[in-house]
Amino acid sequence: MYLHIAVPRPLEDTFIYKCPPEMEGQISVGKRVIAPFGRQMVTGYIINTSKELPTHLKPEIKQGQIKPISSILDATPLIDKTMLDLCKWASEYYLFPLGMVLKTALSGIPEEKELRPPKKSYNILDLFKDKTPFADKPRDTVAAPPILTPHQEGVLSTIRESLKKGDFSVHLLHGITGSGKTEIYMHSIDYVTKSGKSSIVLVPEIAITPQLITRFFARFKERVAVLHSGLTHNERIWEWLKIMEGKVDVIIGVRAAVFAPVKNLGLVVIDEEHEHSFKQEDGFRYNARDLAIMRAKLSRASVILGSATPSLESFYNTTTKKYVYLSLPERINRRPLPPVRIVDMRKKEGFSIFTDELLEALKQRLYNGEQSLLFLNRRGFSPFLLCLDCGYSPECPNCSVSLTYHKSDNSLHCHYCDYRITPPDTCSKCSGHKFRAFGAGTQRVEEELKKIIPGIRVVRMDRDTTTKRHSHHQIFKSMENKEADVLIGTQMVTKGLDLPEITLVGVLFADSSLHLPDFRSAERTFQFITQVA
Repeated sequence: MYLHIAVPRPLEDTFIYKCPPEMEGQISVGKRVIAPFGRQMVTGYIINTSKELPTHLKPEIKQGQIKPISSILDATPLIDKTMLDLCKWASEYYLFPLGMVLKTALSGIPEEKELRPPKKSYNILDLFKDKTPFADKPRDTVAAPPILTPHQEGVLSTIRESLKKGDFSVHLLHGITGSGKTEIYMHSIDYVTKSGKSSIVLVPEIAITPQLITRFFARFKERVAVLHSGLTHNERIWEWLKIMEGKVDVIIGVRAAVFAPVKNLGLVVIDEEHEHSFKQEDGFRYNARDLAIMRAKLSRASVILGSATPSLESFYNTTTKKYVYLSLPERINRRPLPPVRIVDMRKKEGFSIFTDELLEALKQRLYNGEQSLLFLNRRGFSPFLLCLDCGYSPECPNCSVSLTYHKSDNSLHCHYCDYRITPPDTCSKCSGHKFRAFGAGTQRVEEELKKIIPGIRVVRMDRDTTTKRHSHHQIFKSMENKEADVLIGTQMVTKGLDLPEITLVGVLFADSSLHLPDFRSAERTFQFITQVA
């Protein structure tokens, strides 16, 4: 028997290996094997088998040139036919080697070991087999699902009709902020689950998963699995095994969850479908939204794309009838959208982060015991340092962009490749010594606000403050428990946070993102401002 194996190397071709006779009974497409590759032993993926060599290879290959595999890693295939077809499609569509696509799809599990539950977890469970150290803890009473509005009922009826047919379909759910899109997701998932199928829910950021996960666990209990980069190695394996064994019906995760080993997929939900975070920017570069739609097509499942600000390409697909357009134009209980006020900063002399109107509103919220949110999509202290003698600004040697000044650790960062240096004392162009930080990032906003309003309690949410495990959750809790008065953040704070005590939103330098060298800059600026409001 000959095996066609994809190896995780930047090579387009697959490779043919012999299967030792004693292993032939264990061979299945989708299993991983250990095979010699040059002078190394690598993990490969079986994508096909044959009894004979391909005819076009026979004249070129001599007896004994084909190497045998060393071992088989898996008792059962980790990649089913649908997932293999998806990876083949992705390899051709994104022009990326199949072996490296498969490696990305299985990135949550150990590469050179059989997938099995962690030993430590087994040992801990063994301790509790004969004893019951904890009394049964009563579950919190779960409130009944809210009554749907007429608009929600109409949307849900359309989605259910598609689910009944069991064919592939894509629905663009355009619902303004607070219109109840999440309830549509959960009712649709409940319908799919009762029919014996599974669902995948993709969210753009780990930052918004705690609140969303809480709602899903309250509704679907232990039938929910969570996949994201914040999980430990053992937690990721446990979640993966639960999904493979069919112990869960609902999988929630960020973009990598599109590769979850779900059986009998019936529905894919992509929340905030317009978000740039669904794009993988290094290694295998893919858009999880597009991959999820293709996976649903291969599985004959339905797709719900939800957003208050749909991407232009998704909206265009509704005009050509490729997607079904669904709308939720009103907020729950017909609550009005907040009034928006635009303040022209050109009328204010000198540089200032805050307008007088914003500062007065912040002080009023503080006096009333209410909370505020300030949005600035620029982390760090200042976007750049400038030499006052010659106008030179230190740049990243890899990306040719200005380095951002971070005052907290007195360093210059590149936010694209993470290149870092200490701020120079002498200008490399003119040997001058006069540097000044221009512009403002979230660090500077926090510092200036504390100076202007002494005693104000501020928390900041950006990539610099959310590197530790559970840091997102801690920030949410500080706001929910009213331990902070103001939340300052980047685009993380625009993604569906449910903080009812916030009664004021300030968007700082609202037009600055319009001038970024990105053909989507106008579209993304509109999305940021609409979402945060």
